[in-house]
Amino acid sequence: DAERFPAPMKELDSTPLEQLILRKICAIFNIAPELMGDARAKTYSNVKTARKALYTETVLPVLDQFRDEFNLWIVQDFDPTKSLFFDYDTSDIEALWEDQKELWDRVNSAVDRGVLTRNEGRKLLKHGKAKERGAEKLMISATYVPLDMAVGEED
Repeated sequence: DAERFPAPMKELDSTPLEQLILRKICAIFNIAPELMGDARAKTYSNVKTARKALYTETVLPVLDQFRDEFNLWIVQDFDPTKSLFFDYDTSDIEALWEDQKELWDRVNSAVDRGVLTRNEGRKLLKHGKAKERGAEKLMISATYVPLDMAVGEED
């Protein structure tokens, strides 16, 4: 009996094994496999959604833990008054820009409608307080009038 060695190239194809390993590694680190080039393992409707999920479900929670530990152990040693706070900036992360635009729109709308003061809005947007007069007061547009004043009261 003679056996053929080495096995034909088709039998030695390691692609399925490589894909399995890639998927397992991605699962360990909570990364969508399609971001690593595995088109067959698509679990998100598109790469844009997967990229956003990578940041919101994996990267930012790790950064939050680091930030909190850094503030607890390092910053307090340099600032006994606890007025300093170390944080990170997500404004350069393209995958989150749509979320940031939605936040800006919601905050602007709330300030315009008199639900939030300008400084409350600035705090939500992670900006410092405005020192201008009126920044701590609720404001509404001067063009807003009660409906009965605009159309006249009914008899």
